[in-house]
Amino acid sequence: MTEPTRRLARAADLELKRRRILAPDDHLISAEPEGFIYPGRETAEVWVQPRLDGGVELPRHAEPLTPADREEGALEVLGLTLGNVQPELPAQVSQIAEYNRRRQADIDERRSMRIPAKEPDEMDLGPAWNVLAKRQRDAVIQPPMPPIAAADAILERAAEREAET
Repeated sequence: MTEPTRRLARAADLELKRRRILAPDDHLISAEPEGFIYPGRETAEVWVQPRLDGGVELPRHAEPLTPADREEGALEVLGLTLGNVQPELPAQVSQIAEYNRRRQADIDERRSMRIPAKEPDEMDLGPAWNVLAKRQRDAVIQPPMPPIAAADAILERAAEREAET
């Protein structure tokens, strides 16, 4: 997704170096604020026994994570564990919260809509979205399959059997 932007940044960097505005050893740096520092991931050592031919093979199947471990890992990546005390929430968490607030405001606005009456002096007809959509499961009625005509060889054999009886 970001590949076109990165390509444009690299092209701009090369052009600035070609024009000698930047020194050849200068590098582009991000203008983003430092913000939240994600914790470093600890990697567990895996003991592997060498094979007889001297090669080493890593285990093929890692043990699957439990849902609790998966949740803990996600919270750790977002920096929402007790060990990561930061003065502010990570930008990603703040963006998700803001997005959810906007969506909830849209939902609340739609739920408060009313169906207007035909005449302005009459009362409205009630909430416009008073029924939640329900999943309706019912049999799908389809026409019967058309009969498939038997092959000529099969019809001949059937005629022979009937003639024998």
